[in-house]
Amino acid sequence: MPDKRKIAVVDDDDALRESLAVLLRFRDFDVAEFGGGKAFLGSPEKDDFACVILDVRMPDIDGLQVLERCKADGLQTPFIMVTAFADVASAKVALKRGAFDYLEKPVDDADMIGVVNDALSQLDRQAEALNERKSVEERLSRLSARETELLKFVVDGQHNREIAAALGISVRTVEVYKARMMEKMRVTRLADLIRMMTRYGSDGL
Repeated sequence: MPDKRKIAVVDDDDALRESLAVLLRFRDFDVAEFGGGKAFLGSPEKDDFACVILDVRMPDIDGLQVLERCKADGLQTPFIMVTAFADVASAKVALKRGAFDYLEKPVDDADMIGVVNDALSQLDRQAEALNERKSVEERLSRLSARETELLKFVVDGQHNREIAAALGISVRTVEVYKARMMEKMRVTRLADLIRMMTRYGSDGL
């Protein structure tokens, strides 16, 4: 059975925080409650949450400051800001500082669950893209200098004869290098190779 997704609820209003925590636990999330921004920032679990629901106005340190500190520390966790005093200016500030969304209290249960699920889906997509990028970088690291050189030509759309002329080798030798390069890159079609390098970049070549 997969582990439950961990969600932090940071709000100084005990009743609202507990109500939201109950809603999330009912949806089978693992919820940690924090009564203020300082408590959250000082938590050893701060980096472990899949999502953070954060009140904007709190007496010790406001949610926008908490968000800014976490983003400055490189935290990629999606933050959902909530407030009873919504206004366009604060919403813009929150989104510019990296918040995933901004909801006004009282938050409809269905809206909150929908936004949480959207935030987690985005997090999963980011993680998948990062893992794929690391995989591509690992494959590139296994290429020889000649295979890396050949890959540049292939990505630029050069044909075997053009590559052979540029490198001063035979077409047959190009074919051998290309076959080895594609095997190391774990692709069978040139279209897949070009799509991979276009998607994840070839800056390291």
